[in-house]
Amino acid sequence: CHRKIDPEKMVQFIFDDLTNTMQRKTRFTSRLIPAKITTTSKLDAIVKGSAEVAKDLLAEDAEPTTFALVVNIRYCDELKRDDVIRAVAGPLDVKHKVDLKNAKYTLVIEAFKSMCTIGLVENYNARKRLNLQTLFDEPVVKKSKAPEAEAVAVADTKEESSQNGNTDETHTKDAAV
Repeated sequence: CHRKIDPEKMVQFIFDDLTNTMQRKTRFTSRLIPAKITTTSKLDAIVKGSAEVAKDLLAEDAEPTTFALVVNIRYCDELKRDDVIRAVAGPLDVKHKVDLKNAKYTLVIEAFKSMCTIGLVENYNARKRLNLQTLFDEPVVKKSKAPEAEAVAVADTKEESSQNGNTDETHTKDAAV
């Protein structure tokens, strides 16, 4: 294909579409990760890739904003999360402020074994951390009935059945049949 697809814009478009329509269009996708750069899991390669992904934020004329880093490292013993955060946040921290709750831009770094992907997401936390499962799951509704209210409801049911001429024995027989 001769056209380049920007994974950040594609993920943003997909997630915004799903948010607006609230219609599940995927069956097996649980999370979207925009991988703009794929590199090795070496600290210097990650710093270089992060600088390339965040070049618009590092530009001289870029206005100050908030940012956050999400670093996930799996099955990679030679790479430490704290080292990656210090190395990548250093150049960004000079001009921009860190805001872990409501950052405008989030740099997502996913390292797995010897490979690493890096992407930049706008409004990461507002987009449910790009997790489709949390987008479509209904919030858990707490039961408001107290145990006393359930006991009253059971007593009312027994009273109605005795007024209709049903006893507990016939009521159980009907339920068993």
